[in-house]
Amino acid sequence: MGLAPLSQQRRRLGCIVLTTQDAKTEILIEVFLPMLNSAVCTKLKFIVGVAVFLPCASLLIPASEGPCANQEANQLLQRGRDTFPKGGYGAPPTVAAAGRALTYFDLAVEKDPACAQAHVAQAQAYADFPSWPGVPPAERFVKVQSAAAKAIELQGNLAPAHLLLALAEFNTGQWAQAEKEFKRAIQLAPSDAPAHASYARYLAAMGHFDEAIAEMEQARKLAGGTPRFSLAAGEIYYWARRYDRAIELIRPAVDASPIGNFLLGWAYVGKSEWDEAIRAFEKELPLADRDAGALMSLAYAYAAAGRRSEVPKLLEEAKEKTNRMYVPVYRIAAVYVALSDKDQAIEWLEKAYHDDFGWMVWLKVDPVMAPLRSEPRFQDLLRRMNFPSELK
Repeated sequence: MGLAPLSQQRRRLGCIVLTTQDAKTEILIEVFLPMLNSAVCTKLKFIVGVAVFLPCASLLIPASEGPCANQEANQLLQRGRDTFPKGGYGAPPTVAAAGRALTYFDLAVEKDPACAQAHVAQAQAYADFPSWPGVPPAERFVKVQSAAAKAIELQGNLAPAHLLLALAEFNTGQWAQAEKEFKRAIQLAPSDAPAHASYARYLAAMGHFDEAIAEMEQARKLAGGTPRFSLAAGEIYYWARRYDRAIELIRPAVDASPIGNFLLGWAYVGKSEWDEAIRAFEKELPLADRDAGALMSLAYAYAAAGRRSEVPKLLEEAKEKTNRMYVPVYRIAAVYVALSDKDQAIEWLEKAYHDDFGWMVWLKVDPVMAPLRSEPRFQDLLRRMNFPSELK
């Protein structure tokens, strides 16, 4: 039978259950049953390929308190938060979980457009999931910036909104605005460890390592020794070229996050300890589902270690992925640096500058790019990045 648009079905019937088992349908099931008691949901009998219409009014969860004036928006917001785990250096959400969470947050905004916390949740979902298929970081952070700015427009003293706006501006090269928003977020929430850690990454990218380390140590103190903040600190010490300290922090916490071995491998790269770096990257590869970043990290270590015969197949696999998903081409450029092919390295950096800005924020300080620094074309790239020389 013909179906009305989904939004109309939701308003008229309360909810709709689509019963196929693919990931897309799973999202729709969750979207249109946000208010069903979970015990009721588990007892429903579905027939594959059939749409089942249910009157939902009698099955609503009792109204709960929350930040939104609209109680249904509060319920959607909570359901999204329950679906979407914390990001950062912890375990990232799956694509399906992230999609479901974002759909809840979108619906919460639709129900209560004046609810600042719903816009914060939207921004957080995009910011916390670093590998949206086919979505480059710069494009993703435009969405973060829009949602965070709307939240601030509605409620100017929300520290998370200012932090998310700062992250969006940092990842899109808006340096002065990012610094201002990081400071505002910390001013509003001085005991927030993620705010200090995020500002530390900004400071490191700008080359202000002493200040970055001070901010990160403050974050670690506030976090009470949480392993993911040890990983975050290890990254800062890596950028500061204090590799022994980076390894000291990362190694005990390596299993706290799927990117633990990625960070550990690059710390060993800094010390030119190629066997250890390769071992870490080989552990990372299956954990990252052979994504292009993991492939290129291993390829870099192989090339730098003199095992060049193993590099082409990894490069080819990563390049093939560019046809169907987001690939951090900055990491491809790094492999060509290790292969001493400066022309190809700069060509891929140019592509990153135009199409994939995310990793380019590290161009000023990345030790991997040291062999290119005297190249006029590299110097031109640095000028175009317009990094500030001093803190504001």
